[in-house]
Amino acid sequence: MEQGFVDVCSETELGEGGVLMVERGGEPVLLARVGDRIHAVAGLCPHEDAPMDKGYIKDGCVHCPLHGSYFDLETGAVQADPAEEDIAVYPVRREHGRILVGPPAA
Repeated sequence: MEQGFVDVCSETELGEGGVLMVERGGEPVLLARVGDRIHAVAGLCPHEDAPMDKGYIKDGCVHCPLHGSYFDLETGAVQADPAEEDIAVYPVRREHGRILVGPPAA
């Protein structure tokens, strides 16, 4: 296992098009499977701390369930108001049927 990566769940827990809230180092992290890719981003919207697993995924973005902000799953960049801050993006690895999440990208 690479340094800093944490085992958060089994790959079977995250179906195609699915989202799953996990924890890494005490922080909520949202996993989202889009096609063959698994993304990991901050689990709370920076606008009002809404849990992002209650939102939905569309066009490569996660949409906040409260006020309509959405964020690019690749970069974490905010794509719509009212949020003004990007969200953290975490590297993801798959090993032996498990999903591992690394420290957030700088």
